[in-house]
Amino acid sequence: MRYIAALLLLIVFQSLYGQAQVDFRGLAAANIEKIITPSLSATFMGAAIQTYDFKETGFFWADAGLKMSLTRHITLRGVYRLMYRRNLANFYDRRQVLFADLAWSRTRRSWTLGAGVRLQSFFYNHIVEGYRPPSVYGRYRASLRYKIDYYWQPFSEIELFVPANNPSRSGPDQFRILLGISRTINQNFKIQLYEQWQQQVFRGANNTNFLTALGWSIRF
Repeated sequence: MRYIAALLLLIVFQSLYGQAQVDFRGLAAANIEKIITPSLSATFMGAAIQTYDFKETGFFWADAGLKMSLTRHITLRGVYRLMYRRNLANFYDRRQVLFADLAWSRTRRSWTLGAGVRLQSFFYNHIVEGYRPPSVYGRYRASLRYKIDYYWQPFSEIELFVPANNPSRSGPDQFRILLGISRTINQNFKIQLYEQWQQQVFRGANNTNFLTALGWSIRF
């Protein structure tokens, strides 16, 4: 616990005093989950991010995957994502992403504690950019959610990004902290709004992004 606290303090200190660029962003996302069996479902997502202080569409993507409930508290999900990222020439580079999520959650009274790990491989467009090996990350997440009533649930989350195949970075090089609230409309439809602080650390330019996000989820 002391190691984690010291690491977070070091990250914050380094990010505040390193060379940094601040960007305010906006995200809109739609999630669909189709139940196949009581323990298996198909997931789909589409999203876009406005960057450079909401002036242009910096990223947009779509993904599809399968989610399996291993126990009452543990789920496993595999996803393929097709992403387009705006480059400095104002064209969009195509990226392909494969990732697997292992998530755990436990509810006690009105509180839900969650934790998860994601193994993510980020593939480049070799035809346009030449050969580059995939970028592999481990992403470690912890979350806390409080159920006020059937409709409202505030939540918070922290996530650390750890590169797995970058020889110059052996520790976390990015983190995210978010605070938000979700609103349940009915048993099939939910919306959520959150604010996210994303910080790159231990890099040449430790960019800071503040993101306002609106998402909606359909489950049937």
